[in-house]
Amino acid sequence: MNAIIPANFTRPREIAILALELPELLDIAGPGQVFASANSLEETRGAPYRVAVYSEDGGMIETASGVSIAARPLAALSPHRVDTLIVAAGRRAVRGVPHRQLSVLLAACAQSCRRICAVDAGAFPLASSGLLRGIKATTHWRYGEPLRQQYPDIKLDCDVIFSRDGAIWTAAGGASSIDLSLALVEEDLGHLAALTVAKSLVVFLKRPGGQSQLSAPLSAQIASATASADERFIALHAWLSGRLTEKIGVEQLARFVGMSARNFYRSYTANTGMTPAKAMERLRLEAACRELTGSASSLKRVAMSCGFGSEERMRRAFLRHHGISPAQYRAQSRDAAHVLAS
Repeated sequence: MNAIIPANFTRPREIAILALELPELLDIAGPGQVFASANSLEETRGAPYRVAVYSEDGGMIETASGVSIAARPLAALSPHRVDTLIVAAGRRAVRGVPHRQLSVLLAACAQSCRRICAVDAGAFPLASSGLLRGIKATTHWRYGEPLRQQYPDIKLDCDVIFSRDGAIWTAAGGASSIDLSLALVEEDLGHLAALTVAKSLVVFLKRPGGQSQLSAPLSAQIASATASADERFIALHAWLSGRLTEKIGVEQLARFVGMSARNFYRSYTANTGMTPAKAMERLRLEAACRELTGSASSLKRVAMSCGFGSEERMRRAFLRHHGISPAQYRAQSRDAAHVLAS
């Protein structure tokens, strides 16, 4: 690998992680470990990053897992020295209003930091400070509705794992905090460096930001369990997964679960959060991702075997949901496999 510290890295880049409102441990440790792993790459010829964790008052802060970590106080953070700010917040941030010191700090960082990121409920303090107004952003799926209600001027998309709009990056939290951090490393040090860091973390594939937070079958199962929907919807998805190349209409789906077409469409959409057509596309996309990663079949053959009908239709679906083409998805998968094997 030929990755080295870019010429514009005249000194280690400061990564400041703000830990607020009983944050999830992984939202802090995930990014921290990604940058630490980037520092350990021999090819970077030194440490390109310096990471520090901050909280409102500093000292030992408790995370949602019960593990406490040491943090510096906000007063010790100098915005003009910070390259990348990552705001990680827990569920208390949904109802909380950031105090004046935090709002002033975020405003100052918006003026001087190269990148500002929010992980999990970290989108709420950013939104409260006006930094997400008119911005395309995401958050953890469970916080989507309260964020949308409180801040309707955000272009919210809670289906993706992370999103970028200019200098503002947002992620769903949990494992997606690692995906976002890998994307930041890729922007700084290159694609191969990010894949090598992913290898060191035993992350098989560096996922694109447009990948869905939940798979189509998992979404349906969660919806069925939490909304007391008819469990036949779960069986329906298993049945559909084996019939991706068939043209199946609402009437046939309704017959499978023993409903009228009108009642099925209304019940299915209300309880799974997607139309039957969208669910079918998601199932086909997931099948195509598996085949692109695990086979050498041509794009045309993959499109046909997964039910898209044409390579162009599959390409448009990938761009809508993943933000990259099927060829790019396959290339990323092969790059990751090559790095893992090396």
